[in-house]
Amino acid sequence: PGKISGQISSPAFQSSPSWLVSTGKRARTSDVWKQKNPYKQMVEVVHDAALISPAHGSGGTEDLYEYLAQRHDAREKNEHELEDLKAQVRTLKQKLDKSEHEKWMTTSQSEAQTRRWQKDEKELEKALWDANARAVAATHRCDQAEARASEQRARAAEEAEQLRQRLQEAEHAAAEAEREMARLRARLSEEQIQNRDASRKARVDLEKERSLAEAAEASKQETEDAEAAEAAKQETEARLGRMEEELRDAEARAASAERKCALLESELASKP
Repeated sequence: PGKISGQISSPAFQSSPSWLVSTGKRARTSDVWKQKNPYKQMVEVVHDAALISPAHGSGGTEDLYEYLAQRHDAREKNEHELEDLKAQVRTLKQKLDKSEHEKWMTTSQSEAQTRRWQKDEKELEKALWDANARAVAATHRCDQAEARASEQRARAAEEAEQLRQRLQEAEHAAAEAEREMARLRARLSEEQIQNRDASRKARVDLEKERSLAEAAEASKQETEDAEAAEAAKQETEARLGRMEEELRDAEARAASAERKCALLESELASKP
């Protein structure tokens, strides 16, 4: 009842403080406050107060009823709105719980995915480190192989240069040997011609000496000086012996020249 006096703004109920105090005392001592509907209780209390107080007429009571009805409707409307708000709160709480669950699931999945990513990252880092190590080793092997190849190319170039020099020297030697062979062939041919001429001359001389010896032998019987004929014969035989020896020497020189020519030809044929 004390709160009612502060909430009601109607002119019919703005009376002296003694009325409000007496009404409040009656309301506090009444058993109607133990009922369930407080608005109905206030209506009864205020109605009794209006009947007791002669200063207020029926118009003030109707205004009070209308005001309390409006307050009751507003209270019911507020209760309905409160129920709607509670339902919305429950819906939002369910959505929040669902969102929290989804967030937890997402967080769990994200953490699992993060762990998998970290594991994959470690594996990738290890694989990358291994690949880098293999690449460094392969690069080192390639550098070593390239160095060996460079050394081999240098040695091959040096050997090729040496072979070219040796080939040039061999070609020069072959050309010189060919020229020497040509000179030897020419000299051998000349010696063969000279030997044949000497042999032919020796044979002619030998035939002449034999004919002279035969003539001397024939004239030996006719000449009176047998000793002179014998001396001439001996001299002729000695000269024939020297000529035969010269012929053998010429033939030996020709054979030696032919062997030397054959040896040089075989050496030239065996050279690359």
